[in-house]
Amino acid sequence: MNVRVFHPWVSPARFVPALTILCAASMLQVAVAAQDGASTRGPDAALQAPSDDWHVRGVKSRSTVSANPGTILASACIGGSRPGGACSGDADCPGKCAGGKVPGEACFGNGGLNCQGACTGMPTHRCSNSDDCAIFVGSKCSSPAPGTCTVPAPGTCHCDDGNPCTDDVDDPDHGCVFTPNALSCDDGNTCTHDDVCQGGSCTGTAQNCPDNDPCTADYCDPVTGCRNSPVPLVDVEGVHFTSPTSMTWPYLFPVSSYDTYRGTIPAATLGSRLPAMVYDQACFERDDEHADGLTVTVDTSLPAAASAFYYFVSIAQRDCGEGPLGADSSGAPVPNASPCPP
Repeated sequence: MNVRVFHPWVSPARFVPALTILCAASMLQVAVAAQDGASTRGPDAALQAPSDDWHVRGVKSRSTVSANPGTILASACIGGSRPGGACSGDADCPGKCAGGKVPGEACFGNGGLNCQGACTGMPTHRCSNSDDCAIFVGSKCSSPAPGTCTVPAPGTCHCDDGNPCTDDVDDPDHGCVFTPNALSCDDGNTCTHDDVCQGGSCTGTAQNCPDNDPCTADYCDPVTGCRNSPVPLVDVEGVHFTSPTSMTWPYLFPVSSYDTYRGTIPAATLGSRLPAMVYDQACFERDDEHADGLTVTVDTSLPAAASAFYYFVSIAQRDCGEGPLGADSSGAPVPNASPCPP
C-alpha cells in the first residue's frame, strides 16, 4: 500500500486535509475530522476501502475540422517577359523592347511607345517621334529609331487566389481584386451539408446522425461520415484525486455521461456493519449536474468526526442502462442500492 499523508490540523474549527490512499488499482479519499485532544488517524488507521475499484475521469476532447476553401495560389502572368511569375496586376507582366535605345528594356505600351529611340545630335534625350526632338534644331528621332514592344509583347495578370468563395478581377486601376461571393461550395468535410460561401470562406451546416438507439453514441467523423457507436457499460478505470477535494478520470469514447457516488466509512471500519450491507453509497453527482466537468467531481464537504468518505464512478447511458460500480476484493460486484436517477 502506498500512502500519502497530509498532516491534519487539530483545531475543530479548521479543515483537515485529506489522506489519499492508493491501494493497487484502488483509489480512496479519506477526510478525517479532528477534535482538540483527539488522536487523528494515520496510514495505519483501520479505515477499510470498501472496494478494489476506485475510478476517476478526465476531460473529453473532441476533434474539429475547419472548412478549407482551397489552396491559396499566387496570381500569375500569362505571356510577357516573365510568364508564370507572381503578379498583382498587368503592370507586373511587362514585355520587352525590340530595338530602341535600350533593346530588351521592359515595356508596357503598344507600337513602341515605351521602347524609345534617341534624338540625333543629342543621344541622351529619348524620343518616341521627331516631335520629341524639336527643341534641338535639325534633330530627328532616329539615333536610334524607336523600337517596338514585341519581344515578347506585354502579358496579362491572371488573378486567382485559389478560393472558390471569391470573384477574382483584374482591375485596371487597382490590379487583382478578390471579392467574396455567395456561391455553393464544398468545404471538404463530410459532416456538413448545404455548403455555401460566406465572407470568403466555405461554411456548411452540421450533419446530424441519429439512429434512434439510446445505447449508441451518434456522431459524425469528418472523414468517414455518420457513425453510431455502442456505448461500453464497463468499469471506469484510472480514477484519481487531483486535490483533497477534486477527483477525475480519463474519458472513454464515446461515453457522454458519468454518475458519481459517495459513501461513508465509520470509525469502526466497514466490517462493523456486518451482517447488514456494508456499502452505503448514494448518488452524489448525476452526469455533470454540478457543472465541474464531464470527468471531474468536486466535493468540499467534510465527513463526521473519525469517519471518512469513499467514492465510485460509473458510466451512465441514459435510457439504456448504467455500468458497474466495480468489484470488491473478492471479485463480487459492488451493489448499487441507491442509483442516480435515469
